[in-house]
Amino acid sequence: MSRVFPDTLKIRDQFPIFRERPDLIFLDSASTTQKLGKAIDVITSFYTKENTNVGRSLSTLDVIAQRKIARIREQASVHIGAPTPESIFFSFGASHSMRGVTNMFFEQLLQDGDEILVSPSDHQSYVQPWYEVAAVYAALGKRVKIVELIVSKNGQIDWADLKSKVTARTRLVNLTHIHNVYGNASEILYNSEKIAFLKSRNIIIQVDGAQSLSKAVIDVEGMGIDVLHTSGHKAFAAQGVGVVFLRPTLFSNPGRLFEGTPHVAGIYSLGAFFDFAAEIGMAQIEAVVEEVTKYTYEGMRSIPSVVFTTGIAQCGCNSGNGILSFTLSGASSVEVGQYLNQHTIYVRSGTHCNFDPINIGDSVRVSVHAYTSKQDIDTYLDVLHTFSNAL
Repeated sequence: MSRVFPDTLKIRDQFPIFRERPDLIFLDSASTTQKLGKAIDVITSFYTKENTNVGRSLSTLDVIAQRKIARIREQASVHIGAPTPESIFFSFGASHSMRGVTNMFFEQLLQDGDEILVSPSDHQSYVQPWYEVAAVYAALGKRVKIVELIVSKNGQIDWADLKSKVTARTRLVNLTHIHNVYGNASEILYNSEKIAFLKSRNIIIQVDGAQSLSKAVIDVEGMGIDVLHTSGHKAFAAQGVGVVFLRPTLFSNPGRLFEGTPHVAGIYSLGAFFDFAAEIGMAQIEAVVEEVTKYTYEGMRSIPSVVFTTGIAQCGCNSGNGILSFTLSGASSVEVGQYLNQHTIYVRSGTHCNFDPINIGDSVRVSVHAYTSKQDIDTYLDVLHTFSNAL
């Protein structure tokens, strides 16, 4: 345990909460990330100096806002490898866009008899809307079949199972880039042959990128992604905003999904994130997250009562992408979380909002990011070890 986290302090210094709360050990970054100082600054500046309802006039303030948003749309396009800035939209968060895009499929693309492939281990807000659409179709005397995919013990979608369930009526497959409990990155998205198989059958690839925008390189073209949902508050930016990528040829008038007054300050905070990511480099951020994750994992392995759930311990992957879920023999996840909370260590306990909580199971989720320090992890490990020994 002698390794030093590369560049962590340089990154950590850009988050004011760690100066204001030096006692804070925040290990819940999969739930939400802490906020960049520059993100906080642009939000404050907008409301104190430039507040306007963008797109509703030709005033100077409105023109300034439109230009800034256009620039941030270009930044988002570059960040995820989108073909054009026009394929980028700003939502009110991943859950909002997931439900909205599902409704657009219902209105424009789905036909009687179509089939949708989903993983029941994914986030509820990603899976549940498809079952609701299927229920509406059933009420109309039509049928949309929701086909559940098998997830292997290593947390990956079973490819053989997926291939066997593809039919001439398969319209779309739901994939998750980085799983919010397992921490696994979808191996399908990194396999050109598997992407080619799906594309050859005209299957739309929709991806939940809520966990990955701020800690993994995304390439929508290389990964064959047609729809991508992301979350700003998991990327050091404001709550209630997200970036959505929609393949330009997919829908007619997709902007209708995002009508109304946009979260301008939130979009500005996304711009601060994109500036930060460009300055540090996503490959560097990804490397730091990997280093912190491995260090945490190795330390937890030395505690005999720790039982890891699906993730880095089972998959043999190089990185858990900042997420480690576990149970502690002799204590519930809530008891573990409460004990850590007494020592100002914040984690997440429960089933973590997944569609199939029974199979996901109850666990403690420790989630780190590039601002997590070695001291944070050492203190966490000491406290967890003390609690384990007392059981």
